Amino acid sequence: MTNIQLIKNLNKSLGPIIPLVADEKRPLSNFRDRPPMTDTEIQELWEKYPHSNVGLRLENLFVIDIDRHNEIDGMKYFKESGLEEFIPDTLRAHTANGGVHIFFKLQKNHELTQTIGALKGVDLKTGKNSYVVIAPSKIGDKVYQFDTSKSSEIAEMPADLAAKIEELQQKNRGFSKAIEPKQTSSGLENQLLFSTQQAGGSNITTQLFHQIANGFEKGERNNQLAALIGGLLYREVERRDVIILARIANMRSAEPLDDN
Repeated sequence: MTNIQLIKNLNKSLGPIIPLVADEKRPLSNFRDRPPMTDTEIQELWEKYPHSNVGLRLENLFVIDIDRHNEIDGMKYFKESGLEEFIPDTLRAHTANGGVHIFFKLQKNHELTQTIGALKGVDLKTGKNSYVVIAPSKIGDKVYQFDTSKSSEIAEMPADLAAKIEELQQKNRGFSKAIEPKQTSSGLENQLLFSTQQAGGSNITTQLFHQIANGFEKGERNNQLAALIGGLLYREVERRDVIILARIANMRSAEPLDDN
C-alpha cells in the first residue's frame, strides 16, 4: 500500500503527479491537459486505489530516460553520445528494469522538445502531457528508487547541456523525415533501401513500423504495446488508426491479447 502523505509530498516537491495502474506504467485515468491534482484528490484516489503506481508529469521538467531492456543497453549509447560530460549533480532514479532517469528543471521559455528514441534505449522526455514512473512504484517485484547520491534536488538544465540536446534532437528530426518513395527503373524496393541508407539507419519511427510488422516480443507484450500506442499518438496519428495498427501488431505477436 502506498504512503499517501509521501505522494502528497512528491506532488509538492517534484511536480504534479498522476496515478498509474498498479504494477504497470499506464495512467489510471486521462490526465491530458488537466490541472494538477490537489491533496484532497490524491487522498481520495489513493484511498480507493491504494496500490496505484505513481507518475510524475514533466511540465517544466526534462528527463533523460535511459533504458536497459533485453539486448539494448541505453547506458552504452548514452555514454557514447557525449551528453554525460555536461550533466551536473542532480536527482536521479533507478527504474524497475535497471534503467536510469536523470531529472532537470527547465526555464519556461525553453525550446527543448520530447524525443522518443533519441538514441538506442534513450528517450528525452518533457511536456505537461508527458510523464515518467517514479518511486515508490513497482512492476512485479522490481521497484523504482530515487538516487540521491549526487543530489536530492533537481538541478536547472545547464545551457551547454541544452545545446547538446538540441543538436541531438535536430539530428533525430532529420532522420525521421518522411522520404517520398520514387518508382524508378530500379524498383520500389531498391529505392526504399537507398532512402534508409540516406536517412542514417534506424530511428524510433522505423522501430515503430518494425513493431507493427513483426509484433511484440514474448514476455514484453504489455510494455511494448503501451510504447507503440504512445509513440503513434505522439506523432499525432488518429486514434482510430492507432487502434487498427495496434491490433495488427498484436495479431502478429507471439502472445497476442484477446481482441474481443
